[in-house]
Amino acid sequence: MKNKGNLLRKYATIVAMSVTSIVFLQTAAFAKGAIIGYMPDYRDKPSDAQLEKITHLMAFSLQPKVDGSLDYTTVPNWLNSTFVNNAHAKGVKVSISVGGGGRSAGFSSATYGSTLGTLGTFVTKY
Repeated sequence: MKNKGNLLRKYATIVAMSVTSIVFLQTAAFAKGAIIGYMPDYRDKPSDAQLEKITHLMAFSLQPKVDGSLDYTTVPNWLNSTFVNNAHAKGVKVSISVGGGGRSAGFSSATYGSTLGTLGTFVTKY
């Protein structure tokens, strides 16, 4: 039971830090006039006209598996280097959420130890 309690505390700390970071980053971005668009994997890619109206795009969502690997089937099919380069050319920063919406079962596995490299490789690629 002690290990389960420690694991829950670690998970709660990660969640709290993540939420705090998101709130802080969004607050800082809005203070500078940022407009953030959120786009789930089941929607078509944002048009050039839509990209011209935002400063940041958050794509949903990369799903970590319990073994720490990543389930790429939940990544929007339009999220690739061509799209990201086009968005960057328009001054739009592109991010992807990890987990959320029932897709967080493997979050702690993907963000801990040797499996963290898989997530880092994906982020670096795009």
